[in-house]
Amino acid sequence: MPGMMGGNTQQMMGMMQMMERMEQMGPGGMAGPMGMMRFDHIEGCIAFLRAERGVTDAKQPQWDAFADALRKQASAMTMMREQMVQGGMLTNWPDRLTRSERMLSARLDALKAIEGPARALYGVLSPEQQSKSDNLMGRPMEGMGR
Repeated sequence: MPGMMGGNTQQMMGMMQMMERMEQMGPGGMAGPMGMMRFDHIEGCIAFLRAERGVTDAKQPQWDAFADALRKQASAMTMMREQMVQGGMLTNWPDRLTRSERMLSARLDALKAIEGPARALYGVLSPEQQSKSDNLMGRPMEGMGR
């Protein structure tokens, strides 16, 4: 990655901390734009997000598409985590790098799958609801470089 080898230790430390947090999380969880979301409690998370945003019946189609995308990705991420847990503790560095790469790739795929429905929902929200969404959902790179 450009700049990574040029001495930017703060950025490198941020990436290492993010990877460590992801590896330390137990089955059923993942760090990211939704914070520490528990995938085994996805329905509760969805209900919370809907209530906090004040989604009305008029916005239900966009909300349903977003919620379905969250459910689908939560299921996929849970299955991936279970497979990794079954694989046991990896002791060598190259295998840990491979596992981290798979986790990051799966997370990227999940974000891409959620992005379209999220944009459609965001587009029909009022400015107040958009502001709430901005604050609730966090930022993908939050915590990097700290």
